[in-house]
Amino acid sequence: MKHSSYVEYFLEMKKTFIEGCNLSQPEKEIDKDFEKVFLDFLLKEVKNNWSEFESNERDTYLLYEDQLDEVWKKSTNEMLGDIILKLSEKGHINTSINLSGDLVYCVSEKGMQFLNEIN
Repeated sequence: MKHSSYVEYFLEMKKTFIEGCNLSQPEKEIDKDFEKVFLDFLLKEVKNNWSEFESNERDTYLLYEDQLDEVWKKSTNEMLGDIILKLSEKGHINTSINLSGDLVYCVSEKGMQFLNEIN
């Protein structure tokens, strides 16, 4: 199918994303926060491809599989970062840096109390 604008292509990709989510997990509703983050990254990638296609830097405006994978990874990483930040702000996890310089997380005392309460 040939699209007349990046918006038309994006809307088709959005529809495909939503239909795919509904097919893969029909019993669950799409997480609206993840949907928004994913579609924001998707729109940026679609716009970029369209621009490069119009300036003859690319042969196609269509996204490649690796680009879609990257959009998914960026979306997932942003959501995980937000979740970790919220848990940290609530005092449910502690953040520190280990001897190798890596960020590490552990459940705090408050977090353990919360987990015990919900079990």
